[in-house]
Amino acid sequence: MKNLKLKLLERLGALKASDNAIALGFACGAGISMTPFIGFHSILAILSAWMMHASIPSALIGTIVGNPWTFALIWPATYETGRLILSVNARSNIDFIMIFKNLKEAFLKSDYADVLLDVKEVIVPMIVGSVLFYAATFLISFFGIKQLLKRVRKNTPI
Repeated sequence: MKNLKLKLLERLGALKASDNAIALGFACGAGISMTPFIGFHSILAILSAWMMHASIPSALIGTIVGNPWTFALIWPATYETGRLILSVNARSNIDFIMIFKNLKEAFLKSDYADVLLDVKEVIVPMIVGSVLFYAATFLISFFGIKQLLKRVRKNTPI
């Protein structure tokens, strides 16, 4: 884990941008990873970094926060948070993998009617819940990466 952290910091530190732009870009990518828009994280990270005048490569690196291990925690957490905000009754035995698989197949076949009804009751709370997770992840990532970059630039041990 420490080796991965060091490689990540090396890559971020090697980027030709200010510490602020790098941290802001990473925060954009990490925050976007909290959303249920699988397959669009990179595009959304690039757009959000571009809109904030942040480092786009750093934003792409930041999307690594969303991965198969973390999605297993992110998806139920964003769903439950959104469900509580919207005051929606819980749906039992949610199979997130199957929902996203069905959604992908519906888009490929251009047959949205049946799938959207099933997916809507899960995706809407996830989108609402992901707003809070985006904000928290963005802030933690921004300040954390900015501090780490300062230490790397000063050659202070991490």
